[in-house]
Amino acid sequence: MRFAISFALSVLLFCGGAAAQQLTVSKLKRLYAAAEAGHVQAQIELGHDLAFGLGVREDPSEAVRWFLRGADQGDPVAQTDLGYLYVIGRGVPQDFQLALRWFQRAASENYAPAQTDLGMLLIMGPGVKQDLRSGVGWLSRAASQGYAPAEVNLGLMYLQGTGVARSHDEAFRWFHKAAKQHDPRGQFLLGTMYELGIGAIKNFVEANRWYRQAAAQGFPEAENDLGAAYVNGNGVRVDVDEAMNWFKLAAEHGNYQALVNLAETYAGAHGFAPNYREAYFWAVLAKRKIVLTSMGLRASLLEDLRERLSSEQIQMIDNEAEIWLQKHPSGLQNQNSLYEIRMGELSVASNELSRR
Repeated sequence: MRFAISFALSVLLFCGGAAAQQLTVSKLKRLYAAAEAGHVQAQIELGHDLAFGLGVREDPSEAVRWFLRGADQGDPVAQTDLGYLYVIGRGVPQDFQLALRWFQRAASENYAPAQTDLGMLLIMGPGVKQDLRSGVGWLSRAASQGYAPAEVNLGLMYLQGTGVARSHDEAFRWFHKAAKQHDPRGQFLLGTMYELGIGAIKNFVEANRWYRQAAAQGFPEAENDLGAAYVNGNGVRVDVDEAMNWFKLAAEHGNYQALVNLAETYAGAHGFAPNYREAYFWAVLAKRKIVLTSMGLRASLLEDLRERLSSEQIQMIDNEAEIWLQKHPSGLQNQNSLYEIRMGELSVASNELSRR
């Protein structure tokens, strides 16, 4: 079985993924009144809620209006969030040049999230002139303030040698800084460095310690890799049942590789007693995810499983898979829910962070 790590590094946006609570009419009226009176914090809060329907009816265009009110008052948070909406084209036409301008204004106020977003926009270069050196410079400024998402992205720059000389030691150092601040991406990457012996002496126990901390925050790649540890006996006693529990959590949280791992294991990998019905269920889900990922399901697996099941069983499992996707919408998303994705995102499939 192939255990590969593929993930989206993201800077948290708007409430950090906390569950939205419905706003009462009285609270909403007070919020609107404060925003209309020119209180920037109320304008930002209202923009956050309206942009993605957090407790109120979703209205991205109205969110833009409130962010613009705050941005025009020189608030770097409002400027950064307005820039983000221009990046994704939500409530406004997508416009990277305008996003760049708003990020620059906020970054000039030494606002670390804006510096991170500006840095990643310059590094990735969509719609603007790519400038790796300047981009890394802005990441460094944000990281020097102890901003964990910037520390993670700067570590990735050193890992890949993007805009800086490749240095596994520097990558490890920045991941460790972010991990100590409880950033799940930093914890996951640090665990991977320990597992593979990159920038540190290989240490499965230490790798699993960091994976557990990231998994405790629901980070799906860490959950998947803990499952892999239990399958392979890396730093823990082999326990395929425990591995399956972790794979299921990872799958529910949107990790594609976990779907493949479940399908393969239920089909009899690793000495697991075959359960072809379960294997087909997870293989169907993995097949649905293929269009969103470059990783692939073993080509013959679905056909092999179909031959072991009746047409009635296949139809029933197909229906169950649809129900599962409705209950676990993140299972068919690319790693993170929409409100967690912003310009700090960096999709990475680094050679150093993949394994067979």
